[in-house]
Amino acid sequence: QTPPNMPTCTGCGDQVNGKFCKMCGKPADAPAAPSAPPAYDGPDPALGFKRALEQGECIECFDRLCKEQSGALFQGGRRSCPHYFHVRCAMTRMGSSRTCRVCNAAFDQVQPFPDIKRDPMGWFKFVDFDHDEKLSKQEVLEALKAAVPVDPVLLMERMPNQWKSEWDKNKDGTICIEE
Repeated sequence: QTPPNMPTCTGCGDQVNGKFCKMCGKPADAPAAPSAPPAYDGPDPALGFKRALEQGECIECFDRLCKEQSGALFQGGRRSCPHYFHVRCAMTRMGSSRTCRVCNAAFDQVQPFPDIKRDPMGWFKFVDFDHDEKLSKQEVLEALKAAVPVDPVLLMERMPNQWKSEWDKNKDGTICIEE
């Protein structure tokens, strides 16, 4: 149950931690939008999406994102939502609805993850979904689940210690490019 002081998303009803919903990516004050037809054909499509997002899976094919080239949806040169897909799977949506299957954000382009070793600034900007020039724990967590073959549960357990001891050097709760 959501604590009374934690706002909930008007799009999916999940807890909102910051400016954007961690589940569907809608801004905290966004009105609900009609949902796209789900690819998941289990008893409750929302459970399929939630599991995929928690486990670092592509929400189109439900396979681990790190198994092949992953990317994100863009509209007008900016990321249109915080979700990650296999580039191959996202390209299949280019010919159909051109909206994210989870949050219905419109897109006109699919871009692959930049290589963090060859283009660290490009990677940082790609992961910085809210364009505030710093990375939140949630932005880093989602990017790592998409790009690194690691157990998502283990990552979520260990990331707070890494964050405090190694990544967030100025202890402000975010990572800026200098860190």
